[in-house]
Amino acid sequence: MKTVAQIKEAILALCNRVQAIAAIAKEEKRDYTAEEAAEIDAINGVGETKGRIDALTVELDRATKQEDMEKRMAAMQGKKIISDKQSDGTGRPKMQIPSSVKMKVERSKAFRGAHAAREAHVTAKFVAARFFGDRKAKLWLNENVRQASVSVGDNQSGGLFVPNETINAIIRLVEEYGVIRRYSKIEPMMSSTKTVPVRVAGVTAYPVAETNTANEGSNTGTKSQAEYTNIELVARKWKTWFKMSDEFSEDSA
Repeated sequence: MKTVAQIKEAILALCNRVQAIAAIAKEEKRDYTAEEAAEIDAINGVGETKGRIDALTVELDRATKQEDMEKRMAAMQGKKIISDKQSDGTGRPKMQIPSSVKMKVERSKAFRGAHAAREAHVTAKFVAARFFGDRKAKLWLNENVRQASVSVGDNQSGGLFVPNETINAIIRLVEEYGVIRRYSKIEPMMSSTKTVPVRVAGVTAYPVAETNTANEGSNTGTKSQAEYTNIELVARKWKTWFKMSDEFSEDSA
């Protein structure tokens, strides 16, 4: 959300634009052109239709209340809130960046833009304070960085910057709920074909009498024979396909 100073500056710029258009038309002693009239109507609004200034006025009221709330919360928590005069024009406080940081940022790919050095310096202080417990870094953050009311509870308060984590692996329920994997035997193959012996018939058990002197040697029961054969396993190439857009493939990475 924009700061109060930024919204006021935007409203002033729109007012100056309307005045500039009016001044040119007056100097040239003519009416507004269709384009000029449309631009003025878009800025000021027409009838019940709100203009850009009206929208910014609502936004200004919201930002003013937000900053007032932040100041009250900071006062209760003993934190320091910067004023617009202390800001660098973007709602952030002015600060002195060490030259060594600026030199390193020039070779960095993580921080870009006009405020790259500042963002890198603040990030370093934040890591030192939160992850390593550096006391000086904590004091520096309290004195130099604006304390904003940001939370991950909802998108409007900053939650949109902390998306739900998605694991890279996909859980497959085949082995737990599928029937084939549950009852089948997994046979590794080193080549495209493999011969596996299979028992097609087994031996049969028969009841026999107690062995004694009278039946010794003949109490053997009925003979049975197990039978075997070979089966050939043939590894086959299976294929399935579906369509996927280039954007999905790139963005999901």
